[in-house]
Amino acid sequence: ESRRRRFLDGEYSDDNESMVFPIHKENLYEGPEFREWIARVGIDTVRLTAGLDLGYEDADGFVIIAYSTVNPMRWLIYEYKARREGTAELAKAIRAGLEYAAGLNLPHGSVDVYADTGGGGKKSVADLYTVYGLPVRKAYKSDKLMAIELLRDDIVSGRFMIPKDSAFERECEKV
Repeated sequence: ESRRRRFLDGEYSDDNESMVFPIHKENLYEGPEFREWIARVGIDTVRLTAGLDLGYEDADGFVIIAYSTVNPMRWLIYEYKARREGTAELAKAIRAGLEYAAGLNLPHGSVDVYADTGGGGKKSVADLYTVYGLPVRKAYKSDKLMAIELLRDDIVSGRFMIPKDSAFERECEKV
């Protein structure tokens, strides 16, 4: 969307192209704002999904996202980013996120964790599912650059809410 506006429509944009993702203060939330959003859209419309990016030469990343079937907003509600010593450490972090999500008491509160099985991910995903009993599902990155651009557009348009002082906020601000 941002490139279409700039190069097709000729609209000026103040996005800093050197930032990972240009975030605005309106994208940041803290305190009760997430629960207030749930009350506005209706608890029955809120769903959760999770993604796991297994790091081999870098950190693992795990997030839980809340979204509504009647509202275009998405909320990053749980994140984990760290280099790990083993699969047990990652399983513990995923379990903590799933327990947090269960504590929200949403009618549709179950969460499937989608993880890329490329590289060595196939074995890790299988271990997380069979050995640790986690709801990890296979996913395949078909167009990673397009997915990144869609996330960027959601952030720039204000449709993606990020916890203030989170690892994701700090990552976005990097150049």
